[in-house]
Amino acid sequence: MGLLDFFFRPLSFDEFAQRFMREMQRAGVAEALTFDRENGRIVRAGLSESHSITLWNVYKEYLSQPRLKRGRHLVDRARLMATK
Repeated sequence: MGLLDFFFRPLSFDEFAQRFMREMQRAGVAEALTFDRENGRIVRAGLSESHSITLWNVYKEYLSQPRLKRGRHLVDRARLMATK
């Protein structure tokens, strides 16, 4: 781990999920969002049937990005999921 990695650690899975939900809401999602930690997903309520977004793969993609591109990647994926 380099010195910059020490100061600029990637978000934990829980932090990632919270920020992902915040970005989805900023993108216009009006339904209630809840984080189901046990199953690694965000559940969108209020639709005809509950919809969920599994975050494990999105989080792995986030971790694989260069440090300076991680934030943009998270925002882009949250906005993509907000439109579905």
